[in-house]
This record gives sequence, C-alpha cells and structure tokens, in this order.
Amino acid sequence: MFNNSFIFGPAVMKTLTFTSLLLLCICLPAHSETLDIQVMADFVPQDGGNPENEATTFLLAAAAELGDEISLHFIPASRLREWQQLRKMNNVCLYNKLKTPQREVHAVFSQYPLMAFPSNKLVVFNKPTIPDAITLLQAIYYYDLTIGVTKGRSYSEEIDKFVSLNDEHFFILDGATNAPRLGQMLFQNKIDAVLE
Repeated sequence: MFNNSFIFGPAVMKTLTFTSLLLLCICLPAHSETLDIQVMADFVPQDGGNPENEATTFLLAAAAELGDEISLHFIPASRLREWQQLRKMNNVCLYNKLKTPQREVHAVFSQYPLMAFPSNKLVVFNKPTIPDAITLLQAIYYYDLTIGVTKGRSYSEEIDKFVSLNDEHFFILDGATNAPRLGQMLFQNKIDAVLE
C-alpha cells in the first residue's frame, strides 16, 4: 500500500508546529534585521489567490506569527528549476524533497519535516472493478493502468524507484500547474489514475 515516512496525528502536529515556531524564534537573534526567505513554490501570494496545500498554509501562518522577524517571498518555479535556484540564491526553502547525496551538496535537510503529508493514494476514476486496496505492481500489470505522476515530486524513495523502473506505465507531467492538469486528464479519461 502507499505510505509516507512522516504521518502524524493532530496532537503530534500541534506539538511539531509549536516546537518549530519556538525553535525558529530562538534561532533568530534579538533586534536583528528581518530574515528574508525565498520559497520556491507553485503558489505565489503576491499574485493573489489562496494556497492549495497545507505546507504553504503552515509557512504563511508561521510568518504571520513571527511578524517582522521573517519575511517570506514566494517565487514561482518549476520543479526542475528549484534546485538550480537553490544554488544561486540565499535563504531558499524547499519542502517535501527527497534527501539524496547529490542534493546534500547544495542543501541542508531538516531532521523533522515542516509538514506531514497524508499517505500516497492511487486516485482512480470510472474504474468500478478496481478494488479499494491494490499495490502499484497490481495496478500496472494486472489492471494495466496508466498512472499520472508529477515530475520532480518525491512520493517516497521506494515509489520513486518503482516509477523510474516502470516508467512506460506512468504518465509523467512536468510544469508549474502539473497536479491540477493531471486531475483534469483523469476526469477526461486521458489517464486511468493519479498518484497523489
């Protein structure tokens, strides 16, 4: 089945959020200049609109709580460009990224996640014969599904490896609006399922 490494209940999430904010406050020097943090994301609040994921909502709430001590600036970026911008800019924050030796050269990975994401789910539309619980192996070989995935997103080390070894069964979409586009393609029956 699909599981991420970090899944916490509401009480643990409140504790993690409070602890993260407390640590961030302690780490910032008293009476210092505002710390400017650039966040590479699909969501850019300067252009209006509401955040569509909990991690962005969490970052905005943390910034509001800290007031003038930090300033978040969201920069639109494709998944591929994020790592290039990380090397070129100071104080860049990326989240939900898989830790690899190559990436450790350019980034510091936090011990604990900023946000706990729910388990991966295989979202299937208009396929009533598919059971409620199946493995990816069954999905592609027994049910012959074409599954949409977002390029550059980490679904977990095990699932990422499975996708790369069986990429002919996956529709891999790149771009800043890839997740909503995959949803549209699913409801238009252009793909059979989406890994989300």
